[in-house]
Amino acid sequence: MILVNAMKNILNRKHTWMIPLPNYIVGAIWFVFGLVYLFKDSFMPYHAVAISSSWEELNPAFQTLILALMRAAGGGFFLAGLMIIILQTIYYRTKIKWIPTLILLIGVIIVSTTVYATLIVRLNTNANPPTLMSVASLLGLIIGYGMNNYYNNDIKEESPNR
Repeated sequence: MILVNAMKNILNRKHTWMIPLPNYIVGAIWFVFGLVYLFKDSFMPYHAVAISSSWEELNPAFQTLILALMRAAGGGFFLAGLMIIILQTIYYRTKIKWIPTLILLIGVIIVSTTVYATLIVRLNTNANPPTLMSVASLLGLIIGYGMNNYYNNDIKEESPNR
């Protein structure tokens, strides 16, 4: 809330377009990350380090398994990113007060499972998966949650959706 109070001094009615930016940024990053994992035809460089093999050295069955897991993770990130962007757009227009909590909940679920998975890889191999990126995205969603709540509380007129 300290950050939100600091933003209160910066933001005014002319700058309300900045309110949804943290959630839009995280949503866009996850959307693109999801697309990369959905359409990549081999694993990521840190996967090669984790298993000490190149893509070409893997047998076709193992390649299929890795790609299937990447598609599942990619689909999750694609959907989460898309939902955050859609929900933030709806919230910005309607101020339905439960939407920021739902956005944060989606983020906590995705980040907690991603951090868990990447920590397993990080702690048991020499690979360097994007653990900090996941934590940073959660921080972005927490900032977005605070900014949405600040914006919602700053509105004086009553909405039937509040």
